[in-house]
Amino acid sequence: MNSGDVNQKNLAGRVRPLGIDIGSTWMRAAFDGPAPAVGPLTVSVTAQDEVTDLLLRLGDPRPVIVDGVQTDPTRLLGGRLSRLLATATAGDATGRPLTVAVPASWGSWRRRQVFEVLESLGAIDVEVVTTAIAVAQRFEKRYWLHEGQAVLVFDMGGHSTHCAAAQLVNGTIVPVGDPDGVERLGGDDLDRALAAMLTERNERLAGEPAEVLWKACRQARETLTEEGAVRVSLAGDRVIEAVTRNDFEIAAAPVFDRAVDVIESTVEGSGLPAAAFAAVVAIGGVSATPALLRRIASRTGITLHCPREPEFEAARAAAAWPRPRPGHGDDRRALREQTGLAGRTR
Repeated sequence: MNSGDVNQKNLAGRVRPLGIDIGSTWMRAAFDGPAPAVGPLTVSVTAQDEVTDLLLRLGDPRPVIVDGVQTDPTRLLGGRLSRLLATATAGDATGRPLTVAVPASWGSWRRRQVFEVLESLGAIDVEVVTTAIAVAQRFEKRYWLHEGQAVLVFDMGGHSTHCAAAQLVNGTIVPVGDPDGVERLGGDDLDRALAAMLTERNERLAGEPAEVLWKACRQARETLTEEGAVRVSLAGDRVIEAVTRNDFEIAAAPVFDRAVDVIESTVEGSGLPAAAFAAVVAIGGVSATPALLRRIASRTGITLHCPREPEFEAARAAAAWPRPRPGHGDDRRALREQTGLAGRTR
């Protein structure tokens, strides 16, 4: 999945930094630029017949049992990160600068746990930054904000929805207000909403296992992003219903409205007028759903920016995070103090 040395080194021959995005559902890795991205890898495991979120269990001394083997969440997360690094760098991660983007709502303790997991894997140059600041900084670098202008970074993923504001102050992107979000609002809710609509149309579907129906609806939802209609199929190619994009948008409307509520709440909490925001930067796979983008634009009146591969934007933004220039070792410390970020190098 990696294009080789050309993608891993810049023109000066130095090793290129790798960006890692750790979200509530998946983790991804990417270099800044056109190099192929890697992922996603899930950040949850099935332990003792229950899905265990490794990020919520970091530092928890209680063991988890996976496939009959007792282990701990930190070691499991380390294994996932090790696989991600090996795939992204073709097994050559030694000495490579790493920048990890994490949700803005994370506190310093959880960020430190991620840092220590990477350090245990042998990483020697690691920064842990917030996704919102990394994405906003990449946006500013490309499109040039005016002093005092702000952006909203909106991320709707598989299980959760987050939004955070960042502003250009004295030439530096800094967080403004508190991040907002809903931990149980994402693509899964869209799948359940579509499944509920189909079950209402066809009562025989009430006897189908919920997980099977949700999976079929997820596949239909992803297809409807590009197509105007799709046939929803269960196992054995059983066609259960034809669904149009309009059907999906009707079913999804309450979920989309709650997601836009998060954006409006973030604007209100920032203390800035809506006119101060140059853009809503939509990242995460679900954020790029056309109906959701239209709803954001109509309700907020703020310009929308959706990257070409929104699900990898956080990883690419992390990869583009500024490293200290030769002879300017204090650059990173000053930037961290201004933006309130956690992380260190050694």
